[in-house]
Amino acid sequence: MKTFLAFTIGLLTISVFLTIAADAKSVEFTREYTYQASEADSKLTSRSIAIEQVKRLLLEELGTFLTSRTEVRDALLTKDEIVSFTAGSVATIIITERWNGTEYYMKAQIKADPDQVTEAIVAIKKNEEDAEEMQRLRTKSNESLKEIERLRKEVEELKKNSSRANDDKVAKAQKEYNQTVAGLSAKEITQQGASLLRDKKYPEAIGQFDKAIELDPKSITPYVLRGSAFIQMKDYNKAINNFNQAIAAMPNEGVIYFHRGRTYLIMKQNDKAMDDFNAAISKRPKYFPSYGLRGDILIRNKEYEKALENFNEAVAAMPNNPAPYFQRGRAYFIMKEYDKAMADFDAALRLNSDHIGALMMKARVYSQRKEFPQAIAELEKAAQLHKGEYGVSCELGRLYHQVKRYDDAVKLFSSAIELKPSLPAAYMYRSQSYRALRKIDKAMQDLEKAASLGNKGAQVQLERMKKGGVRKQHEAAGESIPEQN
Repeated sequence: MKTFLAFTIGLLTISVFLTIAADAKSVEFTREYTYQASEADSKLTSRSIAIEQVKRLLLEELGTFLTSRTEVRDALLTKDEIVSFTAGSVATIIITERWNGTEYYMKAQIKADPDQVTEAIVAIKKNEEDAEEMQRLRTKSNESLKEIERLRKEVEELKKNSSRANDDKVAKAQKEYNQTVAGLSAKEITQQGASLLRDKKYPEAIGQFDKAIELDPKSITPYVLRGSAFIQMKDYNKAINNFNQAIAAMPNEGVIYFHRGRTYLIMKQNDKAMDDFNAAISKRPKYFPSYGLRGDILIRNKEYEKALENFNEAVAAMPNNPAPYFQRGRAYFIMKEYDKAMADFDAALRLNSDHIGALMMKARVYSQRKEFPQAIAELEKAAQLHKGEYGVSCELGRLYHQVKRYDDAVKLFSSAIELKPSLPAAYMYRSQSYRALRKIDKAMQDLEKAASLGNKGAQVQLERMKKGGVRKQHEAAGESIPEQN
């Protein structure tokens, strides 16, 4: 249980899920398997075992294919490691299945982009703890199948002799067999839910986790993943409830505290979040995403040196992950150490060339240095790479306003408002650009809208303008109010 939990939510956190692709770059493998049912089996148990076995055949075939790749050979990855690192991450597609009462036939397929799979497994190989967790997962799965086979034989042997005492033993062994197979089925359903979660199909993912919990109420992983789905749906109280249930059942697993702490951080309950990150680190010192988020809280508390210690830990442990560089870069930016901040943002972008946060923060560094053309170039790049991101539109609009490109600024703020009509800052910024263009009626309309959406700066400014009168303010500034277009 612990192994699968750490494996699955660890992947969610460090973004190492393998992407299933169906384009020209993907490879696909198809295999068939027929399970011969025993007296202990039902249609449900037969199907669960058939899925597990056909998936193993497919992963073995994928592993054989990947061992020929240069990156895999250079990383000294064995076939067994490849199979271990991809299990639970590459989706199995059932093409055909049939049950005739004694046999369960299944034809299944996996599709994967070999470049993405290779990149992911090489990254896992470099992270010693993740690699060990996944190897233990494969060992645990093998042990589960051996236990299923042992119980199956035990039920068959017991059924050969009929007596009241023996019937009780049969019932007990049969119940244990069903529960063990149900755990296998729950694991498969949980993996399907994790795939849906990765694909941002949150209600569907929650439905799968519900089924997994119903099959195996003692399994902790679906509670944690269901909590992660609720976070994405902004239902934070339900997320906390799921993490609470998982912690009650497994109080020494640090990763669960990390996810609950992350939820508290989103809810701006920083003290509770800090307690959880401290607990996560004490129980699992090598789970480094905890250091990054604890560092974020320390930054907010203006404990900069302690924050940097946490970010340094994360960078040292995850040198191929852009997140800790970005987090440390933000800390340096707040501390006004712009050269160090820029170095970290560049490091993040070397690892992920379209990292939106790093592009935006580089623009802010350039702005602080009054290097506006470079700042605009970074944001225009971000806007091109991330079309539809209202935050980028707002940032670029502010820069255009700063260099007096007011018409361009208005277009960007309007674009941000179109993407997110409830964004008060966009109305506030557009109001300022309209004022610079002397379109005072439009500026007032935007200011009122920003104030109505809760922007305190807009509320204060609107009150001051209403008291002094708009015309009087402009006359005092030597301005006249032109006709509105």
